[in-house]
Amino acid sequence: MFDEGYTAEGVAQALGWSRQLVTARAKILKLPAVGQQLVGIGEIPVSAIDSLLAIGEVSAPIVQAVVDAIAATTIGGSQLLSNPGWAIGQALRDAGKDTFGAYLNQLHQGDLKSLRLGKKTDALVTEAEQLHKQVDRYAYGPPTIRFTPADVDQARAAGVLIEFDSGPPIICDREVYRELSKQAIARTFADVKARVAEKGNAKRSAASKRERTPREELDVEHRANLREITRQAHGTNLDLGSALLTQLASVDPESMDVARFMAYGLLGPDASPYASNDDVAKTIAANGLRLVLEEHRTTTTPTLKSGARGKTKVAYCEPDVAAKWLWRFIDGATSAGELYGRALVVFAAQHYASQLVLPASKRRSSILPRSHKDTARKAFERVTKGVLPASYTQLERAIAAEARSYERSVAQLDTHARAAAASSTRRTAATEDERWRAVRA
Repeated sequence: MFDEGYTAEGVAQALGWSRQLVTARAKILKLPAVGQQLVGIGEIPVSAIDSLLAIGEVSAPIVQAVVDAIAATTIGGSQLLSNPGWAIGQALRDAGKDTFGAYLNQLHQGDLKSLRLGKKTDALVTEAEQLHKQVDRYAYGPPTIRFTPADVDQARAAGVLIEFDSGPPIICDREVYRELSKQAIARTFADVKARVAEKGNAKRSAASKRERTPREELDVEHRANLREITRQAHGTNLDLGSALLTQLASVDPESMDVARFMAYGLLGPDASPYASNDDVAKTIAANGLRLVLEEHRTTTTPTLKSGARGKTKVAYCEPDVAAKWLWRFIDGATSAGELYGRALVVFAAQHYASQLVLPASKRRSSILPRSHKDTARKAFERVTKGVLPASYTQLERAIAAEARSYERSVAQLDTHARAAAASSTRRTAATEDERWRAVRA
């Protein structure tokens, strides 16, 4: 309709839509053809279109790379919303040579070679590496070359920067990136050179003083090394945060390592080194698994002297036996989904099992992990409630009905007791009045 000359208002009137809806849907036409198809089949959320168009205003090739990556299932369309910086980084790995993008937080070794910064800049990097070893004897390779907020401002002013709410921005112009890299290398070289000079001055100053003992020399050198390592730690922590946000903020839910971290972390160790009642696995075994699995119980019905059958008794295995079963059950999982499911099974056993069969001193409340806004418990109950048998629901109702009946009976007894006490008080008062009247007469 746009090709035929319709305006947005005309399209809205013809289709019976609002103008806002027409404008919003018309944005889809600005995407590459593959991107439009992916929106149509739901692989790219409609809410991600504005993000793609914003990226396209800076670099159309990067938009094409992202769309191609979604089509190839390298990334998911929803990840554009949850972690766009990481998603673009993943897409750039498989993009062609004509598509350029780099995180503007630090310059990596691979970039030094691919950017071809020139002989002078390469010489600065080599000299910075040599100086770095004078400052830090544990150094390996050149010092970390970081970009500053001023570098980011330059890229922003050039209109070649894609920024996000969290994580490092991405620069999408190779030439601008080359110039900023040269600046960063020169700045890093000057900084390392200044630190070498500072270290030399410190040594000369120390030499002018009295001679230190070997131990004092060792301590001085140790403290100097620690100060240098501490200085490096500030920047390393920033590098770590950036790497975590860009590479780890979205993981494969089918990964067994991810599942093991979640499931085994919730269950805790085999047993606490202290005699504690807070061992998660042992509590689940004692107050859940051994109560709900037939193999952990023994049922006996004695025969009385009269020949009649006596009262049936149920005995449960020791908690340690059930705990061993728990770990065999968890260790037997062969996929992430199965490991998550088995962890849910053992927690549900303790959460839902009726502990009325245990002495009051042995009963424990649910040990589901505490969470922000109680989100974990709510999610757990949504997942597990659908598998509860009808007999469980009936038992819960019976327990609730008995509790209500007991409360009513207690309330009635209290009411009768108060009425009797009031009646006794009135009779006592009447008797006292008669006695005083008799005395006065």
